[in-house]
Amino acid sequence: MVRAKFYVTQINLSKGSKKEGDKWVKVNIRTIHLSPVSGNEGENKIFGDATPMGRIEMTIYNPDAFNQFVIDGEYYVDFKKTPEEDKL
Repeated sequence: MVRAKFYVTQINLSKGSKKEGDKWVKVNIRTIHLSPVSGNEGENKIFGDATPMGRIEMTIYNPDAFNQFVIDGEYYVDFKKTPEEDKL
């Protein structure tokens, strides 16, 4: 597993639709933009030195998920390879 640390730089709100069963419903959408942390000392320096550049962008429909993100909030991001049998 690889762990990175990113912070939220921008949150965009938009309206959209998604299919639920056989019909389309209107939903709120949040697009979360994240960049790697940086700093001159402590944990953010360690993470910033290891990942000086990068970008993550997620579009989220689920309010329980997108409400957890705040501007300038810092988040760990874990990358773990999936087992071979999970691949399509």
